[in-house]
This record gives sequence, structure tokens and C-alpha cells, in this order.
Amino acid sequence: CATCVGWDNGANTKYWEIKFSTLGHQDTKLSSKQRASSTGPKNFKVQYKVGSAGTWTDVTGGTVTVGNNFTTGVVSELALPSETDKQAEVHVRWIMTDNVSVGNGVVATTGTSRIDSIAITADVASVSDWMMH
Repeated sequence: CATCVGWDNGANTKYWEIKFSTLGHQDTKLSSKQRASSTGPKNFKVQYKVGSAGTWTDVTGGTVTVGNNFTTGVVSELALPSETDKQAEVHVRWIMTDNVSVGNGVVATTGTSRIDSIAITADVASVSDWMMH
């Protein structure tokens, strides 16, 4: 899994991010698992944007509450909006929403956050649909 420290004072500014293409695909879904130490960040939300110049937008149902395990902060086949269908560049991020730690204190400099098992799944768009792009 990916892991790092330095999440202190990260409310609405610190996040995990991925970039991928959905060309030829639609009905995209996101899955992931997050974990943090007792002094790591507890509360995240999933956001997306299309293209590097796009605007970050919350994904409906994308609130993630993390624990000190890989079973609490699970995102399972979260549907991404149709705006992400058939796009050359889609960005997804898991952004901290506050400075509350897993132990219900304040996120510490040494608090860790981990993310693993990131999966993007989608259906293949019909040939006539994606050939037009």
C-alpha cells in the first residue's frame, strides 16, 4: 500500500490522487481501502475532475471514515458521475475533510495514512459510440 506522514493541518488541502483514462468506457466505478494510525486522518471524501483544468466535484456517497484497519475505510464500487465517461483524463482524489484523527484527537505530524486496493472498473462503450470521439 501507499503510505505517508505529514497529514497535520491538512483539512481540505491534503489528499491522495490518481489519474486515468476512460476512453471507450462508461459507467465507471471506484473501489479502495484506506487505513490510518491513531494519530492519522480519519475523515475523507472522494472528488473527481475531468481533465487537468477541470473543477473538483464531490462524488455522491463518497464520504470515507477511516479506522486503524483496512475494513473501516472501504469504498466499494462507488459510481462515478456520467461526466467521467469516455474521457481521456479523469482525476480522482480522497481529500481530508477535517483535522480529526482516527483516535478522535488532532492529526499529528507523525500520523500515517495508507491507501490500497484502488480499482477502477467500467463497461465498454458501444463501438459506434466511442469511434465518434
